[in-house]
Amino acid sequence: MATLEQLHSIVLSYPDTSEGTHFHMRSYDVSGKGFVSIDKDQSHVMLRLDRETINRVVHDDPEIFKEVWRNKKYLIGIRFELAKVPAKQLGQIVEQSWKTKAPKKLIKSFENR
Repeated sequence: MATLEQLHSIVLSYPDTSEGTHFHMRSYDVSGKGFVSIDKDQSHVMLRLDRETINRVVHDDPEIFKEVWRNKKYLIGIRFELAKVPAKQLGQIVEQSWKTKAPKKLIKSFENR
């Protein structure tokens, strides 16, 4: 199962990503837009995703992945316990999260490398 070190390594492998904080929680941005947050307890992660990906991921494994809503109106991502997610799956959903927030030109150059 995935660890914080693996998450850190995966996230920073994408272009134009940086580590910082958001509401006193460790977070990662791409081109200044947040796409990953780690809870203060260091065991739960929140990823920003598009609605289609959120629905698919939660539907495939509702015991692990939970929807995240902003103001009870806007579906913005998923939350999960890091230790319950295999590293390979984590890599796949982090990539989707990065693509959700990265500029189109950056995604294109990343995919054409």
